[in-house]
Amino acid sequence: VIRDMGPVSLCPNLQELYIAQNKIKSIRGIKHLKLLRKIDLGANRIRIMDEDELSGLDNLEELWLGKNKIEKITGLSKLTKLRRLDVQSNRLTCIENLEAQVDTLEELYLAHNGIDVEGSKRSSGLALPFAKLNTLDLTRNRLEDVTPFAHLTSLTDLWISGNDIKAFEDVQPLESLTELDAVYLEYNPVASEFEYRKKLAEMVPSLTQIDADLIGGLAQHGYGSGATGGGGGTGDNLVERMRQMQNTAISKALPPAEVEAKKPAVVVVAATTTEDAAEINEQKETTGETAKQSTTLETEALKADDDTGKTEEDALLPRVDFDKTETVGTTRWMRLETLSYHVPPTTEGDDDDDNTNTLRKWDRAVRTTKQSENSIDAVVILAILKNDMDDPSKDEIVCV
Repeated sequence: VIRDMGPVSLCPNLQELYIAQNKIKSIRGIKHLKLLRKIDLGANRIRIMDEDELSGLDNLEELWLGKNKIEKITGLSKLTKLRRLDVQSNRLTCIENLEAQVDTLEELYLAHNGIDVEGSKRSSGLALPFAKLNTLDLTRNRLEDVTPFAHLTSLTDLWISGNDIKAFEDVQPLESLTELDAVYLEYNPVASEFEYRKKLAEMVPSLTQIDADLIGGLAQHGYGSGATGGGGGTGDNLVERMRQMQNTAISKALPPAEVEAKKPAVVVVAATTTEDAAEINEQKETTGETAKQSTTLETEALKADDDTGKTEEDALLPRVDFDKTETVGTTRWMRLETLSYHVPPTTEGDDDDDNTNTLRKWDRAVRTTKQSENSIDAVVILAILKNDMDDPSKDEIVCV
């Protein structure tokens, strides 16, 4: 554990300094290190941003001071090249003393402090016309509206989750941010309003992401979609894209000679908004290459409740049947499951009723929705499982 950083003064050519997660109480020994470009002193016990020590760092571009005990932003008046400043998880109540960074600051991280609207409007803080500021993080503070940011037209990412913003009128000033690409407003009262995402997207047309979700779903961003919902995709498009991704993954995972030698079966598993009762809808084999068994969780466009359209060849194809899904652990946004399934017998004459030798299990992580931890939110899983028919212990994930 480091308690005194003074000895760094003996390293005049130092360009990057990392002394995070120690027990340093004061910034010392750096004022003559003219070549320093990056300093990380996060997770220490620092209370003051020492003007005397910081003022000599003419070339400093990044200053990381998160998780300390700092009550006031000071000591930056000579740091005219600073691009990234992190003072999150401290004891700040206002944003100030940033005049020297008005033309250079690009990213400002002040999450988990006690900053309110008035504290954000200080004339030497966010009220300044920052020319390059693109990322602002004020998560978990005490904001009640977004008026302090309305003039920061260069912003592309605004993170203000976990504040006290109650109504759409309080976020109306975001309309002026024509470059805003992503905004995080979850855990604010306004996020529970009816059609919250729709109204916010209409308010700020430049947005492509609200909270952790892409606007318009995955289809609008080139990933296809299921049969239901917007985005212009279809179930067929999704299956075709899955096949393309499968082929790409296999070609990257194994050399051609090894692929030919092993000839594994490959199962593609995709999760959609449907619950976990699943079965294979379509299975095909490539000529002279690996047998590929494509399977999706049940979607409206690909339901196979009858044999309509099935050829005689399709009817003869072996089936891979999903047995059950067991939840083995959950968090707020993620569920870990064990998926049990059966593969075809390895040789003719195997007893189909004896499931012991054909049973496979696969662990997967499922991202759940905010509203329900028992449902799957959109297409969030796409994995390829290389299946060794003779030795289950050799099953492995080829690509996720």
